[in-house]
Amino acid sequence: MTECGCDWQVCYHDSGDYLNSSYRCLGHTDQKQGKICYHPELLKVLMRVGFKVGGESDIKYLVLQVHYMKKLGPDYSGIAIESTVEPMEKTASTLLMVTGGVLPPNKKETFETACIVDEDVEMHPFALRPHTHRHGVSVAAWVVREQPDGTDKWQLIGERDPLLPQMFQPVNDTSIVIRQGDMIASRCVMVNKENKAFAMGNTGEDEMCNYYMMYWVYGDNVLKDNTCYSPGAPEYHWASEAGLNNIPPAK
Repeated sequence: MTECGCDWQVCYHDSGDYLNSSYRCLGHTDQKQGKICYHPELLKVLMRVGFKVGGESDIKYLVLQVHYMKKLGPDYSGIAIESTVEPMEKTASTLLMVTGGVLPPNKKETFETACIVDEDVEMHPFALRPHTHRHGVSVAAWVVREQPDGTDKWQLIGERDPLLPQMFQPVNDTSIVIRQGDMIASRCVMVNKENKAFAMGNTGEDEMCNYYMMYWVYGDNVLKDNTCYSPGAPEYHWASEAGLNNIPPAK
């Protein structure tokens, strides 16, 4: 289940194929919750932060996506939401890092994206959720800062096998603070042992390289641009397109 925040009225449906299509917001989308499953340690954090919706925020509607492997009988899926009109000390949001690209047949490939934080924010990452389809081996994200000698220093935010049960898990180091001018980089490692290529896409027959990073800020100054995208392999790699160096080896 994925709960999205939208600034336009609910969503539309792409086609009549309910098993291989996607629902999307008509306007801006904010992945407020991602998969509705949390590591127990995260519940302690979530009790002290809130996601701002309604009012003067960009989020006017909440939309719940429910994904199934196959068509089922009566649907009783759902979530419970606790809300308050009182201001909270901390506001949470989610940064989605995602790539396009094509995974070639019979090959190991990396799908990378990197974005500079150009807004005046102080982000405290506390949860992550990687997502690929069946070819994913490892998904990770780092904060990258250039040192005086020109060498990039990579600080791991978190890494996970994307084929493990889908849930938000704690980041490696909750003391990390991401500020304006820092770069956030994510990478999916995939291995294709099949004799056909797979494009990044939304259906079960495609592949995906997604990294959801949940973070909190003091007050309510969260990122306005909450998506970091690259065209992915073979067109985009960190070294050639982003000019990064001292890159951690891929597993």
